[in-house]
Amino acid sequence: DSIARERAAVAKYPDEASPHWNLADALSARGKSASLREATLEYRTAEHFMPNAPNIHRSLAALLYKRGLDKDAIDEYQKTIALYPFLSADHANLGRILKHDMRLPEALAELHLAMRLDPRNANVYETLGDLEMIRKNYRQAAVEYKRSIHQSYYSLMAWINLPDALDDSGQYADTIAMGEEADRIVTMQQQ
Repeated sequence: DSIARERAAVAKYPDEASPHWNLADALSARGKSASLREATLEYRTAEHFMPNAPNIHRSLAALLYKRGLDKDAIDEYQKTIALYPFLSADHANLGRILKHDMRLPEALAELHLAMRLDPRNANVYETLGDLEMIRKNYRQAAVEYKRSIHQSYYSLMAWINLPDALDDSGQYADTIAMGEEADRIVTMQQQ
């Protein structure tokens, strides 16, 4: 059992970051609520011993978001980005959480930065599409979902949301064609 192995390592090396980090990863992978709470504490302990490790902050941020703790996740992604500002995925993830928290101007700024860092990041365009849907800018949402699909043809959520964006923007002929293609892609992904 990997969790038991990592617990033994923590007991042997309680003042080192790596054992706590490894235990946190193992607990997080389990996915149970109690395990996620314990994983959070282990990431925090690893963070204490290694405060300048962006990977620890990144892992903790993802876990906090998974637990629905948006504000804490935002703080951790901001720490991650302060330590290593050049990773598009970090800005994209921060933008997604800011969007979820309805901090739309901040989300838009992070997503645009993520896009500049990596114009091929399909997740950025998908999140931009979601943001434009919230803003009721349906035509632009459709553009962003198409960009996501262009970067990754199997960008599932972009396919799922594109027909609604097209329909809401009055592009009815495209709605039907894209809806049928979305059904095909979603069905293929489920098999």
